[in-house]
Amino acid sequence: MKRLQLILLVLLIIGIGLTSCSDDAIVETDLTAPKVFIQSPILLLSYSTDIGNNNVPYKVNLRAQGADEKELEKMELQVTDSDGTIVLEKTQHALSDSEQIITISEGFETTTIGTYTAVFTAIDTNGNFSSDKVVFQYKN
Repeated sequence: MKRLQLILLVLLIIGIGLTSCSDDAIVETDLTAPKVFIQSPILLLSYSTDIGNNNVPYKVNLRAQGADEKELEKMELQVTDSDGTIVLEKTQHALSDSEQIITISEGFETTTIGTYTAVFTAIDTNGNFSSDKVVFQYKN
């Protein structure tokens, strides 16, 4: 009889232990990098350093979107000249905790002739990231 009571007690403890487990303890890890979609400028497009007699450079609209299936933390933009010197940097942070799309947009102009590279980077809240770049030129 004592042996039966001991077996029932053990089974009761195991049953309580199994029913108190929760799925909340299972955390889904995001290993997928966000995507970057460049909208402007168009690859290898040439811009003028001056317009007419005004010596006003043509402004390039740099624009891209980052998208993630869970949530993004920020979008970054970095423009370098042909020497690799950084001439523009910008960061656009998410406006909410569950933002899945972030748009970054910035105007860029220069009076220096040359080739420029704009690198757009999307970073999600788990540290996953992806980048895409576009090259454009300023001519006289």
